[in-house]
Amino acid sequence: MKKYLVPRWPFGSLCLLLTLWAILCSSAVLADVTEFHYRVAESNKDTRNEYQIAVLRLALEKTRKQYGDYRLLPTIPMNTARAIQQLNLGSYSNFMAVFSYSPELINSRVVRGNHDVSMGVTGYRVCLTRKQLLPSLAGVDSLKALGAFIHGQGAGWVDTRILRYAGQQVMEVGKYDSLFRMLDSGRFELLCRGLNEVMPELKANAALSSLVLEPNLLLHYPLPRLFFANERDQAGLARVEQGLALAMRDGSLQALWQHFFAEDIGKLDVAKRRLLELENPILDGYQPPAGQIFYHPMKRTFSRAQ
Repeated sequence: MKKYLVPRWPFGSLCLLLTLWAILCSSAVLADVTEFHYRVAESNKDTRNEYQIAVLRLALEKTRKQYGDYRLLPTIPMNTARAIQQLNLGSYSNFMAVFSYSPELINSRVVRGNHDVSMGVTGYRVCLTRKQLLPSLAGVDSLKALGAFIHGQGAGWVDTRILRYAGQQVMEVGKYDSLFRMLDSGRFELLCRGLNEVMPELKANAALSSLVLEPNLLLHYPLPRLFFANERDQAGLARVEQGLALAMRDGSLQALWQHFFAEDIGKLDVAKRRLLELENPILDGYQPPAGQIFYHPMKRTFSRAQ
């Protein structure tokens, strides 16, 4: 029988070939994957970004067939002011950051989406305070009366300008976690938070025994929460916006919203609260797109913008 000799490769050369083959294969796969960055929470107690990340993932899933695969990557932890800075610098590719609408954010380096990812609910605010202040707050029935109390707000938050425009006193605080400790220690009297934010925050800060939820007041001002991106990443933002429109149209975004927020909002007795309306003085220039979904907490229903 004729024998055939099989050529022997030196072990090192074989390993090198296998490594090169693996790199080529992985590069071919990575070429079809678009990386998107999301903002990491400021602390272990901060759960605000969980919904935003889930919304971003949903929007990208809705557009996967058209645009291909994606990979979600975290940034470093940062507060709002730092996130705005990083967005302007373009430090991360396809960094999709959610902020409250402000015309000052939009410049030659930053662009915004149009869909309100919170569906209007973040503009409805209830307030954390201290137990000993409840009797004094019980008689508040106007913005003028509310103006006797000092509000705490985060650095870079649009709410500060809205509250001051309405005649309110505001103390700005650089670190998110510090807001709750400073409220507890008496540095200010009120920390008013979105209906979708306050219950997880109250739970996360349960060790601060004097903190309570004020039971009677409901503040409201228009506060669209939009995706912003560096101008270099307009194509990525367009994909996200297209995915949001699809998710609102088929109801999957509303279902995600309900999963995150419906139970907690149901505990707040919104319909029984005293409503105080505030004007948003920096809303000029924003118009919700046709098909935008809004949540109405008094009726517990969704409606669609025309």
